[in-house]
Amino acid sequence: MNDHNNIEPPKQDFRQLQIRLEASEREQARWQALALENQQNLEAERKARQEAERTLQNTGFLARASAFVTGAFDYSTNLRELVRLVVNEFADWSSVDLLNDERNKLRREAVASKNPAHEELLRDTYNYYPLNLDGPHPIAQAIREKKSHLVKNAGQIAFSEELNLPTLSREAINSPVKQSYLVVPLLPGSEVMGVFIFVRLHGQKPFDEADLALAEDLASKVALMIQNSRLYERLEEALENQQELNYYKDLYLSILSHELRNPLASIRGYTEVVWRRLLTKQKNGLATYGNNDTNFDFEKEFRSLSIMISQSDRMNRMVNELLDFSKIQKNNFELNYLTTVDLLELVRKILDEQAMVVKTHYFDITADQTDIKGIFDQSRLEQVFNNLITNAIKYSPNGTTVKITLTLQPNESVLEDAPDYVLIAIQDQGQGIAKEALEKLFEKYYRVRTEKNRMVQGLGLGLYICKEIVRQHHGELWVESELDKGSTFYISLPLKPPRSAT
Repeated sequence: MNDHNNIEPPKQDFRQLQIRLEASEREQARWQALALENQQNLEAERKARQEAERTLQNTGFLARASAFVTGAFDYSTNLRELVRLVVNEFADWSSVDLLNDERNKLRREAVASKNPAHEELLRDTYNYYPLNLDGPHPIAQAIREKKSHLVKNAGQIAFSEELNLPTLSREAINSPVKQSYLVVPLLPGSEVMGVFIFVRLHGQKPFDEADLALAEDLASKVALMIQNSRLYERLEEALENQQELNYYKDLYLSILSHELRNPLASIRGYTEVVWRRLLTKQKNGLATYGNNDTNFDFEKEFRSLSIMISQSDRMNRMVNELLDFSKIQKNNFELNYLTTVDLLELVRKILDEQAMVVKTHYFDITADQTDIKGIFDQSRLEQVFNNLITNAIKYSPNGTTVKITLTLQPNESVLEDAPDYVLIAIQDQGQGIAKEALEKLFEKYYRVRTEKNRMVQGLGLGLYICKEIVRQHHGELWVESELDKGSTFYISLPLKPPRSAT
């Protein structure tokens, strides 16, 4: 009899079932791996998107913050606005603390907090409880080490522990407990000027390295702003001091010049009176001057009096230069256009006067026209010619010739009523002027110093004043020179002034 209940399935059916089961498990594992990979990709994408958004936010924040640190000369106001922006977008409270001039104390230049009561306490912290800059506090360490401090999780560590605050103030400042903070030194160069502090409280995302990089970038801009602002303040102070010094210097020169003028005029006047009396006695054949002085030497006395007159004239010229210089400095130096001047006649007159006194040099004058007339301030123009001709004599050897040339230059401008010009050249045969000295020649107080001219006296104001006189005539004054070959000073003048100057 057959037992149907004990029939066994074929072995190949079990094998196929096992194969299908294993395939199913592999498929399930593959789908699980794909799901995990997708989840990881989604997480990476989410993090990348968050990082991109954060970078964009940080860039925008830095751009907005930079607006407060660009071109600011009053840094205090800008810092207050800046920390307010930091609190709105980056931290729960923030401050900029600067070292004093002695570098032994900090003062809180600007502070902001989301909690107004907290902000008041923070503002007065250093006033009542100075920080020990030699202690272990992160602020002190950042200043000493010139390095930023990032604390990601402060836990229960009190940020103000080293300030030695009383319990009430300490609790107010430390509550709620800080989650993390940044202390960034303000370092525009090699010397720390203070710190920029950023604090986030519990419940906020802790600071990380990206935040630190952002804070350091902002702190570097703040440090430069403060440095530039302080430099500007010092420059303004120096300028004010210089202006004050210039004022008193000009006042002193003006008073001195006026006070010297009258005594000099008296000395010269009395000297000339004595000189004329001597001359009269000599003409009358008197052998004595005074009480029975038979050894009186007229020639010697004439020479002495001539020297006195000459020195009085020199002093008077120096006083006049000081007065002119003072007027120029105070913008009170003006020309008086009243006269039509024959330039050729004026130069001849000056040379005749020079020839009466100067016996060591020759003079030569040439002109391409016999009629060169223009509207000028005659006395000022005479002052320029006298100065340049006298310089040509002083700086050239005896026996040489000083040449003066006048050339009429018709104006080629298409403008209506444009004036003709005259070019005056005053040439000497002296030692010449070095190239490096030519650039400074018309500066106030400048004098060319060489072994050959070390005995030549003067204030160094003559050419400076001449330049101003020519400038106010709307002309130009310049020099061409070569060492050991002499110098030529050129004056270019319009023959009539602009309408606004008449």
